Amino acid sequence: MIKKITNGAENIVSALELAGVNTIFTLSGNHIMPVYNAIFDSNIELIHTRHEAAAVHMADAWARLTGKVGIALVTGGPGHANAVSALYTASMSESPGDSDIEAV
Repeated sequence: MIKKITNGAENIVSALELAGVNTIFTLSGNHIMPVYNAIFDSNIELIHTRHEAAAVHMADAWARLTGKVGIALVTGGPGHANAVSALYTASMSESPGDSDIEAV
């Protein structure tokens, strides 16, 4: 059955599903609530954190351990500011990069 996409949030979630994303690490905020609403109608699991940097670190760890892309979803303004240092860490480690998980 083809689902009609009615807003940008549903479009984002549809693209994530098509990309094979099944887990998102997040801290809720008003700017991203429409995305949450769209996720509730999908097969994507939300893992809620208590800080934006934790969401990014968890997405980084997910990528390193599974070899899949880790997704962190944070709100605008202070949410982005709180996520920056963790994002820099993930970027400098070239996460997810090459994983040797298969060899373990």
